Amino acid sequence: MSDFVLTINEAELAAILADYYAASNDQRPNEFTPSNPSVVNTVNVAIAPPIPTAGNLQPTIDFATATAAESVANFGKQETPLVVTLLETLDDAGDLAGYLIQPVPKFWFGNIQIIMNGLTDAQRTTITNLDIGSQISVTKTFPKSTPSTVTQLMALEGISHDISPDRHIVTLYTNPARIYTYFIVGGYTTETTRTNLVPNPNFEVNTTGWVGRNSATIARATSQFYVGSASLQITTSASVNNGVTISPATAITVGNTYTLSAYVKTATGTLTNCFVQIIWFNSGGTEVSRVTGTFTTVTTSWARLTVTGAAPVGAVTGEISIVRNTAGAGSVWFADGILFEQASSALPYFDGTYQDTYTGYTLLDDKWNGTADASTSTATWGLTSSFIGSQIGDDTKGLG
Repeated sequence: MSDFVLTINEAELAAILADYYAASNDQRPNEFTPSNPSVVNTVNVAIAPPIPTAGNLQPTIDFATATAAESVANFGKQETPLVVTLLETLDDAGDLAGYLIQPVPKFWFGNIQIIMNGLTDAQRTTITNLDIGSQISVTKTFPKSTPSTVTQLMALEGISHDISPDRHIVTLYTNPARIYTYFIVGGYTTETTRTNLVPNPNFEVNTTGWVGRNSATIARATSQFYVGSASLQITTSASVNNGVTISPATAITVGNTYTLSAYVKTATGTLTNCFVQIIWFNSGGTEVSRVTGTFTTVTTSWARLTVTGAAPVGAVTGEISIVRNTAGAGSVWFADGILFEQASSALPYFDGTYQDTYTGYTLLDDKWNGTADASTSTATWGLTSSFIGSQIGDDTKGLG
């Protein structure tokens, strides 16, 4: 039996395969040429068929289809012609088909002509400052179309000038711009900075700045502490209202709201009617008014006492105090972690060395504004966010 040989010339082969292969790149300036350039909601991607043989002059084409059903319902079926590729599997073809889907209208403006004669000086300056690689925002109105207005970010790939005695036309050659986002690991979307106005809030070194009220005497104690390794010990020598006050009083700003808080406990037993207080003074040292916190029963466990108030008209300083009503002579109690700041509520305690947990925030920076344990302190927290996205060229890095 003799061998059978099929001979096909190049022209015939090209005719057979003409429908199987996509147009060359120079014929597809927007990656592929759909039947409708504004919406592509059905995409067909095929695997290149095998070379025809004597037994099969037109091999079967296997292809994958991606469809945006909602887009089809809104705009009708708008489909690409068959795109034949060199992919090996249908799964790969399906991935490519999904990538090529354009389910909503997107108009690609190929070029824009601008007649410079009719522009203002400011507009001319804007146009003349454009360069290759610049990004521009293009808005076009379609009187009888949906959507009626389309805005697109475009990248300039070419600029030409047509200058004649009576006019100057600038043509901008554009392509859709791609906005890339970079991420900052451990960045923060929001930052908050707070200042503790108490210069010696934790008694780690001494009791400087604090004085006893009425019959109270004070000392630094290392047997009890809320933060660090020491606290302020207050001993009552008579059955009268007593406590401690910081001196001199703290400078404040009229109209601002301030919150004072302190952690208090007893050595033994309980103390009733303990509270914190802010007394507002004018420039002559005369009391303008005062705000007093809730009367609280204190035990051998640390309890936080708080009070909030707005600095009244005429006030220039605020004197902060920790007070207990009449109690027996010889009773001992402790105070630590004193916080006085501009705030509308009691926030977690901090100073230049120690900080309580601030839920949802991460400490970024803390410092004493002068000598440690003898000056105000400032701390900055970031609202935790694992990644902050920011467009390239955005100097704020997504932070504002």
